Amino acid sequence: MWYRYITQDFVSCYRYAAKWVRLFESRPATKSSDPVLYLKALHHALNALFMGGKLPSFLLYFEQLTLAESHWNEQLRHEMLSLYSEYHATHLCNRIFLTGQYTDGINEIQSVELLLAQNPLHWHSRKRLTLSYKVACVYFGADRHAECLDYLNAIINSPDDGSLQDIRSFARMLALICHYELGNEVFVAHQIRSVYRYLHKMKDLQAVQRAVLSFLKQSAHWKPSEMPHHFQSLRLTLMDYRNHPYEKRPFLYLDIIAWLDSKLLGMSIQEIIRLRVSGRKE
Repeated sequence: MWYRYITQDFVSCYRYAAKWVRLFESRPATKSSDPVLYLKALHHALNALFMGGKLPSFLLYFEQLTLAESHWNEQLRHEMLSLYSEYHATHLCNRIFLTGQYTDGINEIQSVELLLAQNPLHWHSRKRLTLSYKVACVYFGADRHAECLDYLNAIINSPDDGSLQDIRSFARMLALICHYELGNEVFVAHQIRSVYRYLHKMKDLQAVQRAVLSFLKQSAHWKPSEMPHHFQSLRLTLMDYRNHPYEKRPFLYLDIIAWLDSKLLGMSIQEIIRLRVSGRKE
């Protein structure tokens, strides 16, 4: 399962994760005797389904995750609270991304925001940064760019211990897009060089990122009537990379195509994703 995950073969990854879950289902007592391994099985199955965009199956496994607590006694529930809360928060956000229910999702993630703000479970910085990025993406999908930037700036300004460079890189990219949406063209133009330097330093500058940064850099010089053409041109460029084995990673962190479609069609991001969902087959 893990090998298939790191090679981004999410169909095969799900197949093995599902076998893992079924082993627990065939022996219900093991859900209580080895709850950590059961949660991890559900977590990896959900990850594979999210990466593969398989909404109906994702919803079924998410329901299983929410019911996992029913197999624990009070002592076990206390011991498992941190891991369960992390996984539930992660896949709550992933469910919002898959369904496009961003506006409703703002209310649903309040519990996640409280955990991040107060940190009662003493999560280490990597967990908090990862969840902060997901919360930021929920706000971005709801077109609430100022709140999105609050979380992105917290990530960007956090002590850099060399971990989660992918999250730190994409937080900078998404922050530029938020400032573009807020009409901060001067700030975007000033910050692009800084983001370029950071990505070069981290050796994380891929073709997708180059294309988006180039678009943002030049956008200030285009007339409003020219923007649809340039949005369409960027979309065509990025679609060429979407299934490329070495260039598709950025799409796992930000649904940039949904953002471009929303600009081209004059719709919100969540409306674009809902249209996808209505035509998606398992």
